[in-house]
Amino acid sequence: ARDYQGRSWIERPRGVNPHEDHDCFLPKRVLRTLSGHEKGVWDVAFAPLYGHLLLSASTDKTIKVWNFKNDPEDYSQMRTYYGHEQAVRSVSYSADGTHFASGSFDSTMKVWDLETGQCTGSFTNGSIVNQVLFSVREPHVVLSACKNRCVMQYDLRSGDMVQEYNYHLDSVNSITFYDDGNRFMSTSDDKKVLLWDYNTPTPHKYIAEPHMHSMPAATLSPDGTHIAGQCMDNKISVYSTAGRFKLCKNRVFKGHVVAGYACQVAFSPNGRFLASGDEGGQLWLWDFQKTKRIKTLGGHSKGPLMGLKWHPLRASCMVSCGWDGAIKIWD
Repeated sequence: ARDYQGRSWIERPRGVNPHEDHDCFLPKRVLRTLSGHEKGVWDVAFAPLYGHLLLSASTDKTIKVWNFKNDPEDYSQMRTYYGHEQAVRSVSYSADGTHFASGSFDSTMKVWDLETGQCTGSFTNGSIVNQVLFSVREPHVVLSACKNRCVMQYDLRSGDMVQEYNYHLDSVNSITFYDDGNRFMSTSDDKKVLLWDYNTPTPHKYIAEPHMHSMPAATLSPDGTHIAGQCMDNKISVYSTAGRFKLCKNRVFKGHVVAGYACQVAFSPNGRFLASGDEGGQLWLWDFQKTKRIKTLGGHSKGPLMGLKWHPLRASCMVSCGWDGAIKIWD
């Protein structure tokens, strides 16, 4: 748990400046596969800023944390967290990286102490949790996107539900903060996109067009100016958050097949590239400015590539997970 100098195993690496700009390159191959989960893996998450630890959420009801500090050959499993009664769907780090939240098909959201493995809070509204996300503005607040059409907001200090965002007509799939955490976007199986002011239970904008499809996953670009959302018509749609929030009609990414699966999308840290998984377990990479596919790499077998994250500091390092139970490191 501690090294010879008494430093905790979750301590951030020293001598690294996470705010330095660095170039990004496309990964070429699978560098290593991390094995440990007995069933499919739904989600992965890097520790904030430094990416020195990796969380993985699995259908085997567990969450694991992996050491990501040194050489790829040294990457190892550090701890396994038990507590959920069904598959774990989503994980999210707190801003300081000392805690994380998890959402599960057992209709609970749990908050954990990363270092000790203790569950410090458990919350439920009786509905499956599709995504969990710590608030950008308030580190003690966690939001959950639920199947009962609501986004629930909990205060970890009191353990109370403090806000309910209830305007969708079907299961809420994703939450994406923008505008420095002052606003967020929610997507749902009702094929609508709703925009909310944080702490205000009424949406300030609806986006609903006949051509729209359900959007099960979305992510914010590193500069905060765009949100890319995976759509069930086998396309990635992009919305501009600068000024008037609107769909970028000329910026559509397609070619992959994802219909029926909540495959995540990921930006490179400099915003130059956009990546996605597909139902065949392949990794798709596009040039974000030119909306042009650059390459497709095969990685996962026996099902789709579900979770995908780009390392915050390493130029060409990505991590993906899928229903084959493997966690792939790309470089």
